[in-house]
Amino acid sequence: MVKIWDNRSRNPVQSFPDASDSITCVEEHSQVISTSCIDGKVRHYDLRKGVLNIDSFQSPIVSFVYSTNFPLRIRMSILSGTSDCYIIGLLDDTIRLVELGDTLKTYKGHVYNNYRIKSTMDPLEKFVISGCCSGDILYYSLDGSSARTLYRGAHKGAVTCIAFSNPQLLTSAGKLKRDLEKNVRESLKSDSIAVSTGRDGALNVYTLSYRE
Repeated sequence: MVKIWDNRSRNPVQSFPDASDSITCVEEHSQVISTSCIDGKVRHYDLRKGVLNIDSFQSPIVSFVYSTNFPLRIRMSILSGTSDCYIIGLLDDTIRLVELGDTLKTYKGHVYNNYRIKSTMDPLEKFVISGCCSGDILYYSLDGSSARTLYRGAHKGAVTCIAFSNPQLLTSAGKLKRDLEKNVRESLKSDSIAVSTGRDGALNVYTLSYRE
């Protein structure tokens, strides 16, 4: 069940009890709340229209993230008026790029081994990034090429989560919108900072550079 709270109230102002199993991710975009679930469904709650749209898949979904800057098709989304896509990771060892319930690309090469491993995209949305139960961090280009190793042996055991620095910290002129530590500030001017966690209890920090 998903519940929405108003900060001024101790009780939820709205609840969505539709899921039949554990919810793995909750995302909000353009007044649409999207949830992924172990029951193999992505549910989109349009708060403006009061409409629920459901995308169904044949395997439990363990990760979900929106791709807002990658219009693969020239058509309008019924959800938010844009051609938004999203990335999901499933326990059948696939990652899928999905638009309006249709799978546009499928990425294979990583192994989850029933771990909940988060898949994501880099800040520029050029690559799909995923952990693996082997401890490696892999990446795929969006055109659906085979998996490549970004960091080999990043963790001793499964890589459970990967996250990137927020590109919105920088203005269009490359200046920071708020103060940060000096070393972080300098890194963000030219690169992205990535963080990974694993079953080994470690949290690793990397600098990701885009080079031709």
